Amino acid sequence: MNEQIILWVEVLKNRINQNFEIIKENEEVIKNLIMQSSITNRSELISKSYNINHKLKDEIQDLTRIQVELVNYLNKFKEVLKNHTNEQSEPSNSDENENPLSNNIEHVDYSISFDDEKVDDELIFTQTIMGDLIFESSHPKFFDEVFFKKLLNHYTEYEYYEMCSLLLKLKGIK
Repeated sequence: MNEQIILWVEVLKNRINQNFEIIKENEEVIKNLIMQSSITNRSELISKSYNINHKLKDEIQDLTRIQVELVNYLNKFKEVLKNHTNEQSEPSNSDENENPLSNNIEHVDYSISFDDEKVDDELIFTQTIMGDLIFESSHPKFFDEVFFKKLLNHYTEYEYYEMCSLLLKLKGIK
């Protein structure tokens, strides 16, 4: 089951990347339409492209939220299994038949087979843009310049300039 969840996280990530590419293409179309005044239905085409981008951004938010939930589930599941394994390895004075989990069940390794550091970075980024983690001096990636640039680029891409300004102030950059 873990492998399926990891696969879904990757599928969601790919869909998010596809949406970003479509958004970028639509932004180019909008820029070109703005420069061409001779097109009769220019406003309609601009509006259509803008509406598509808006829907794609909403979908990206939903997909990101689902990704966070899946990764959180995997992390929680990993901790539960780790605790369960520790409990089983401790000697017990009680009869083994009293524990229904120990009856006729072989030990199964439920280790999660993905790059924890990469997933943690993505999770932290996602939680930050979703507002679950506040970017301040106590943020786990506050001093990570690569993370900061990625965050700033994200808000610039969405034209959320107030957040860009706030981030720059927090880092003391003018």
